[in-house]
Amino acid sequence: MIKMIAAHDTNKGIGIDNKLPWHLPEDLAHFKRETEGKYVLMGRKTFESIGRPLPNRHSVVLTRDTEWPYNSDLASNDNFDTLNTRVELLEFLNYAEQRGEDVIVIGGSEIYQMLIKSADELIITVVEGDYKVDSYFPDYEQLFEEYERSQHTSKTGLGYTIIRMRAV
Repeated sequence: MIKMIAAHDTNKGIGIDNKLPWHLPEDLAHFKRETEGKYVLMGRKTFESIGRPLPNRHSVVLTRDTEWPYNSDLASNDNFDTLNTRVELLEFLNYAEQRGEDVIVIGGSEIYQMLIKSADELIITVVEGDYKVDSYFPDYEQLFEEYERSQHTSKTGLGYTIIRMRAV
């Protein structure tokens, strides 16, 4: 199953300069719970903004740069892989599906846009407010139907809503 997890503001903004524009520790904990023990698929820029493979997950990075990663420690990490072509991506998704493993797409905007129509489920955190951003989550309302919603307020006072949606 292909799932996407993302946090966006009220205008679907997801980041600026490869960083989150808000501080929401509860959503980071939610992200960790949803992705631990799973394959996490991301673009190279997202990986570089994180700076390392995520603990207790298998990080898979999609990049057009066939020379990347430049760090040999990454290349030898058993919980890290790179994919350079659509064929490799399709082979990986097929492999995970045959094993009954979820693949969680964690960004960035190009990867979300590329795979939105292939996703089975969305886990979206809508952060209250409109932030200065340079990247956006794609439109999804016509492709998915909501099946669960919960509203929260962070200890920082920021309101957010977690919405789960299934592909229609």
